[in-house]
Amino acid sequence: MGVRMRGVRQKKTVKTKDLTRGKATSCGCQWKKRGVEQMQYVDGTCIEMLRSTKLRSNNRTGHTGVYYDPRKDTYRVEITLQGKRHYLGRYKTLNEAVAVREEARETLHQAFLDEHSDGLNP
Repeated sequence: MGVRMRGVRQKKTVKTKDLTRGKATSCGCQWKKRGVEQMQYVDGTCIEMLRSTKLRSNNRTGHTGVYYDPRKDTYRVEITLQGKRHYLGRYKTLNEAVAVREEARETLHQAFLDEHSDGLNP
């Protein structure tokens, strides 16, 4: 059992499945820097992550869901929704790959956000 010290931030590891299944309500970070009190999950999907435009630190193409494969000299495109990764193909140029990913984002992510926007924080 850990000792709670006033003013010292505690770290807590929480599995995504525990958040989505309601076993845990927050990882503890509460995204206060972004003004979000708690991450919102609907049908296993984090609403804030879908709305976010921030790139992961290991992203090398500058576009979410687009990865360069030097072995095949192509760009692999994928999108994730409700815990399922959807493979969208391989493309010779970055522009083609980005266009496919953006179309999928509009089709899947935006449609999901529109459908589940009732009662969610903007």
